[in-house]
Amino acid sequence: MILAILAAFVGPYFVDWTAYRPQIEAEASRLAGMRVRVLGGAEVRLLPTPWITLDEVRVGAVDAPLVTARRVYAEIDLPSLLKGEIHVLSLGVDAPVVNLSLAADGRLAEAAAGATVDPATVSLDAVTITDGTVSIAGPDGVFQPRAEDIDLTLDARSLAGPYKADGTAVVAGVRTAVRIGTGAAEA
Repeated sequence: MILAILAAFVGPYFVDWTAYRPQIEAEASRLAGMRVRVLGGAEVRLLPTPWITLDEVRVGAVDAPLVTARRVYAEIDLPSLLKGEIHVLSLGVDAPVVNLSLAADGRLAEAAAGATVDPATVSLDAVTITDGTVSIAGPDGVFQPRAEDIDLTLDARSLAGPYKADGTAVVAGVRTAVRIGTGAAEA
C-alpha cells in the first residue's frame, strides 16, 4: 500500500507526459466541444492535488483558432472529481489570444455546441490571465479596436456564472482598469 502511494506521488515525475498529447487533446476537445491541440510540452501531477501544464495550446479550427495560449496550467480539487464535478483551484493562462466574431444579429458567432461538460459542475476559484489579447470582428469581418496586454484575475461559481473579474487592459492605446461582474446565465 505504501509503495502504491509513493508511486502515485513520485511516478508522474518520470513519465514523458508529452507522449500523451493525443489523449490529452481528445479529452480536452470532448469537454470543450471544439478541437483542442497542444503543440508544446505537457506535464501532469496526480497527487496530492491533480495539476496539469500545457504549452502552446490552440482551441478551434486549425486554420483560424478561436483561442491560442503560450501556456495553460491548472490545479484541480481531487475530492470534487470524485463527486463528478470539476473545482479548479487555480488556472493560469499565459499570453492568450482570443479571436471572436459577431453574427449579423450581434451575438457571438463562436459557440461550443458540442461541449459535454455541464457548466454547473465546473467552478473556478482563481483564474489568472496574463498578457492577453482579445479581437472582435463585426459581421462584415472588419476588426474592432482590440484589447491588448490584458492582465486579469477571475473567479466563477460555475461556468454558467456568476463571474467576477478585475484587472487591466490596453484599449486603443490607453491602459484601462477592468472590473466585470455578471449574474448567472439563464437557461
